[in-house]
Amino acid sequence: MTRGARLPLIGVAALMIAVSLSLVFDVAAPEVARAQAAINCTAGAPAEWAFLAKASSSSVGAQIVCNYSVTGTVNGKRGELIGGTAITIEYFCSASDASQRFDGVTKSSRKTETNRVDGQLLVIEEGPSAKNPDNPQSDGISSTLYDGVYNLFEKEWRLLSPQVFATIVVITARGRVPEDKRLSVKQVEPVARSLANANSSGAGCTISGTGGGGGGDNTAIVVVGGVAAVAAVALAASKAAKKKAASDDAAAPTDAPTGQLDMAILQIDAKLFDIDSTSPATVTLTGWNVGNDGIPVHVPMTIWITAPPLCGVQVVPDQADGQLIAVLSVDPTSPSPESDIELVASGVWKGKLVSETITVRVGGDLELRLY
Repeated sequence: MTRGARLPLIGVAALMIAVSLSLVFDVAAPEVARAQAAINCTAGAPAEWAFLAKASSSSVGAQIVCNYSVTGTVNGKRGELIGGTAITIEYFCSASDASQRFDGVTKSSRKTETNRVDGQLLVIEEGPSAKNPDNPQSDGISSTLYDGVYNLFEKEWRLLSPQVFATIVVITARGRVPEDKRLSVKQVEPVARSLANANSSGAGCTISGTGGGGGGDNTAIVVVGGVAAVAAVALAASKAAKKKAASDDAAAPTDAPTGQLDMAILQIDAKLFDIDSTSPATVTLTGWNVGNDGIPVHVPMTIWITAPPLCGVQVVPDQADGQLIAVLSVDPTSPSPESDIELVASGVWKGKLVSETITVRVGGDLELRLY
């Protein structure tokens, strides 16, 4: 990164070098799992994010890169360009290798640091509007991917799970929109988690899920059962939000005002299924959103199930928007020697990610666990 001069957000080839090689410093990146498949850079990305295919990976594998330009509402005008972001995901079959990769990038202290959690997270800021007294970047920041000069560069390195390392780059204009609405690494991280889950099948080994966000009225939850169960949870959440607003006893856990309810629900019809070579099973996952009125509304939540390569079980289809009705069946062409097979079932809406465990008993003696 150039100091005291404009900082371009570069294309995929140079970006992959910048965020995945040069930042290792004196620690070489350990060997990671390798595979190839079709990439999914849209999982979890809000509608305001325009995917830049030419500056992104075309296939999945040990590492993927997804670039976006981002629009928002400025002074009441929608569709205004407010910045861009680049997300790099690296998969490791070994948790120790992932930890070594993170430590190699983050062990040296930086004057530009704004947040550090040892072994998990490092965030830096640069640019004229960086909130750091030792900020070395005084000139504006520009990108080769979209127009404009911006005043803030953010970068986050994070272990999303013991096997998944993410690098998030954001350039934006602090002050152009309210601080809690601007593009930030905090806002991008849930999308990075959904991308990591959606593309983990290309890692060449079983990758643990990256989990979801924290609790609270404005996160995502799972409800097991029918529509009546969803309605009951939505009503209870609405009452709790109204009580919070009346008492004003706590701040909202996200950027929504206190007492405002904006909850995503991933509904799963059941958590236990039996299949064999002649009898498949069907699992149905549905996305909902609940506001202050407590009425669940069906929304086009991105929902997917990711299976490891050659696991012995077919999931068809494995992704949908709004509702996923997937058939779980035995794959006779790739029987697995493992007694337990792990898949990842996830849903994301408005950047809020959730996952849940489902158990599938295969042939009476093989258990398939989705979580």
